[in-house]
Amino acid sequence: MFKTKSSLGKKITAYFAGCILVLSIIFSFVSYELSMWIVNQYVLPQFENTLQTNIRELERNLDKTLATRSDAGSDSAYASLLAFLNEQKQDMGAEYVYVLGKKDKAYIVALSGAAEKRNADYTFTAGMERAFDNPGTVQFSEVYEDSYGVHKSVFTRLAGTDMIIGIDMNAEFVKKLNRYIIGISILLTLALIVFGFAAGYSIARKIIKPIQLLVQHTQKVAAGDLRDEIKIANNDELGQLATSFNHMSQQLKDMISQLSATSNHVVDSSETLSANAQLTTEMAHQMVAATEEIVSGNQTVSQAAEENAQAMGEIASGIQHISESAVAVAEQSVKAAQEANDGNDRIQKAVLQMDSISASLSHSTVLVKQTNERTNQIGHVVELITSIADQINLLALNAAIEAARAGEYGRGFAVVADEVRKLAEQSAASASKIAGSLHAICEDSIKSVEAMNQMAAEVQAGTEVVNEAGQAFENILSLIDDISQKIQAVSAVTQQVSASAQQVSASAEETVQIASESLENTRKIAASSQEQLASMEESASAIKELQARAHSLQSKLGNFKI
Repeated sequence: MFKTKSSLGKKITAYFAGCILVLSIIFSFVSYELSMWIVNQYVLPQFENTLQTNIRELERNLDKTLATRSDAGSDSAYASLLAFLNEQKQDMGAEYVYVLGKKDKAYIVALSGAAEKRNADYTFTAGMERAFDNPGTVQFSEVYEDSYGVHKSVFTRLAGTDMIIGIDMNAEFVKKLNRYIIGISILLTLALIVFGFAAGYSIARKIIKPIQLLVQHTQKVAAGDLRDEIKIANNDELGQLATSFNHMSQQLKDMISQLSATSNHVVDSSETLSANAQLTTEMAHQMVAATEEIVSGNQTVSQAAEENAQAMGEIASGIQHISESAVAVAEQSVKAAQEANDGNDRIQKAVLQMDSISASLSHSTVLVKQTNERTNQIGHVVELITSIADQINLLALNAAIEAARAGEYGRGFAVVADEVRKLAEQSAASASKIAGSLHAICEDSIKSVEAMNQMAAEVQAGTEVVNEAGQAFENILSLIDDISQKIQAVSAVTQQVSASAQQVSASAEETVQIASESLENTRKIAASSQEQLASMEESASAIKELQARAHSLQSKLGNFKI
């Protein structure tokens, strides 16, 4: 929490300081630009006016003849010109006053304070070039700095000559003025930054202090201490927040007091309800136990009655089934006799059919053997064809070799030999396929003969089985006649017993119905008792849960101090 308070104060301070910093930088930049604009628009033009006045006065006072003679090499003229330039330098307060010439190259005609520089080579600056190229005009240099200091120069060309005159003035004051403006801007910026930090810190303290009080009070409230009130005398939003928080704390006190009283009442009531519910539950358990015993007794009686009725029903059903079965068996025995006669006739026919099948199989076996022999003969022919095709192929190869030796004359014969070779290869391939097919036919024929022999043996066995079945059918006919007579006698007796069993079964079913109704009513009473017991147990559980929650609420309310 301390980190949060410190961070908030730093953020507010940094915000105000940042705003002041940006504003101070903008203000300093504007002040600097405004000062430089004043220098460029007023100070430097005034300086240039002074330079222009001095150069014009120098131009008026300078004897052009003296300058021309000095340029021509007159020592006396040079001495007079140098003395004049030194005098003008003193009067104007200039650094240098000079006359420069330019023919093939630029050179010094005369330079104040430097007699030894006579006719020394010199390089024209851009301003000097403009003055030389534009007679009658005054040209200025920019403010520049060299190893001798800061200067500004003015030039003009002497009319009717190849010479220019120039004046170098000290411009150190311009540099000092710039440094002064920059220093003032920096000082203003620093002062505004310090003021911004101080103002931000002061405002942050005024804002953070009430917030810290609110945080401390909320920590007490969170810990359950509602005895104190927060006191903030501000009339702003923080004061309104403190008032609202005090009002909320008071409402919490009232609510906790009411909850405490209610929880005490709930605890007392839940204890009374719990005792009553326990007593009612015990009584319900006793009633359920008694009802279950009654249900168990009725269930035993009902089950015994059902078993008796079921037994009588099964007996009656069995007797009825026996009677019906006896009648059905008698009827079926007659049908069985008829079917046995029919079966015997069919068996005799089957014996004749089996003999016919055996004769057909014998004839088919002979035919298949003949087919196999003819297939073998065809195989020998195919082998002969294959041998002939190989010889033809060899002859065609020899013919092709001889045709190649004959050259141009044997070309036609080589073509014929090649065609003969191809036909021989095709014949050999076809013969090979035929041989494969014949081999497969031979194998199938052999398998067919084996299958037919096996089928003939099975037909012989089937004939014997059918003859035995015919004898069995004759024995069955004799037995069926005896059984039919005995079943008719049993059927008459079982019909009388079935009538008596049905009467007894009807009485047993009435007894079962009465016992079932009694058992169902007892079960309904038991189910109702179980439902009442479950309801009482749920009520007791709910009362215990209510009691536990009431105690828990009392424990939690005890953490508050009001």
